[in-house]
Amino acid sequence: MVPIRAIAVLVFIVMCVVGCAAVESSDDQDISTQESHDQGSLKAYLSQEVLSINAAVMEATYQCYGRHGYPQFIEVLEAQKISQFTTLPSTSDFTSVFAELKREPWFESEDDARTRGYGRSTPDVAASVYVRDASFRDVAGVCASDVEEIYPGSAAALGDYVALGHRLAQFLQAVTDRNWDEETQKVLACMAGKNFPVIPDGLNRSPTWDMDFGVPLGSEPELDFPKVQSDEPVQISPAIPGKPYKPTPQEAESAVTMYLCSIETGARMTWTKAMTEAEGSAVEANRTELEAWRPKILALAVSISEKTKTNRLL
Repeated sequence: MVPIRAIAVLVFIVMCVVGCAAVESSDDQDISTQESHDQGSLKAYLSQEVLSINAAVMEATYQCYGRHGYPQFIEVLEAQKISQFTTLPSTSDFTSVFAELKREPWFESEDDARTRGYGRSTPDVAASVYVRDASFRDVAGVCASDVEEIYPGSAAALGDYVALGHRLAQFLQAVTDRNWDEETQKVLACMAGKNFPVIPDGLNRSPTWDMDFGVPLGSEPELDFPKVQSDEPVQISPAIPGKPYKPTPQEAESAVTMYLCSIETGARMTWTKAMTEAEGSAVEANRTELEAWRPKILALAVSISEKTKTNRLL
């Protein structure tokens, strides 16, 4: 049994296009020269650049919505810019997506185990706008066209390149979806030998792991959902502050033991090897498309960065 990991597959929505400064990079390097030291790495996918492109497009889109009778988008714009729009249901934050999928089930370090324990914290969610106004569809279409004029090529980049990111992520998802019970049982047996046995029919079960680790657990914070009034056509859902999970001292020690046992039993090495192979397969299967898109994404990121800097000076 590995922890229940709520890794949602990102769905790109064209109307979600947002703004921040793009990372400037040289466009005269291909994957083989740029990453000769890290062949097959998902660094071949320009995650930060596409996030910056998306952020710039989203900012321009929100501003357009505001000009066309939806000032609520202007009210939440600064908060969304701070998070680069990554707390929206649709996001292009593949740096976080890849990192979450690659994260070992048995913790990444002693500090990680001691801090997280067997629970789950809830994330910050920025204020957002919910629209149930039929006329908004026409405004969204107008603004999509306007933003494409401002940032030519951004629609294709945020459609096709984001779709490529999803395909790469599916290779990692396939690893997390495997049955890791055999490795986990080795880890649990090791923990039992170090005075941290799992209680098979115990009642103090971790909601994340669905098992009783035989130690007192912290209280998992309740997940808050956006507050939306059903009768309002356009409304702002207030920000939702994240709530940290705090493990008990005994839980923290148990989690550290799990991490150390994942190394001792070889489970961590097995996971890392599987993920490394998945990364290599993902890049190799999509190498032609990655190399074709690379100069386009770099050029678009630099262009948007220059335009946003110029706009700030006006």
